[in-house]
Amino acid sequence: MLAKGRCCHQVEYLSKACDIETFAYLATVGVSKNRLVDHQQCFQYPTCVAYNTDLDTYTTRHTNADCIFSMVSTPYKELTDLISQGKTPLISIEKGTDLNTRPRLRVFSRSKNSEYIAISHVCADGLGNPKENALPLCQVLQYSTI
Repeated sequence: MLAKGRCCHQVEYLSKACDIETFAYLATVGVSKNRLVDHQQCFQYPTCVAYNTDLDTYTTRHTNADCIFSMVSTPYKELTDLISQGKTPLISIEKGTDLNTRPRLRVFSRSKNSEYIAISHVCADGLGNPKENALPLCQVLQYSTI
């Protein structure tokens, strides 16, 4: 599991929490190739530190190093309005109507019937943005085909 990119603390936890069959199965599962984290330093600490983010040096990742796409922002006022109303906001990618129209991010309120995917650890994968609620257009385009 360690050779496949798992954290030593996660492996230790799973070895205690799972029966042998489940643990053996989990040992065959690799981690996403998109993960940018390295768990080698975790051996020196009592908990995982691979996902800790230094916001002073953090930069949002584009799909490739030469990308020049600008950022696509979440409508901030709509987002904060929903939160202030006690509602849970969801953000969707609205595709352009043709190849010349940029996709945009749309905010709406979660309902009982909403279907969505929750994404966490966005900073660990380079998709966070500590300065604004925005992502590079190249990332939005990549995920707009989901």
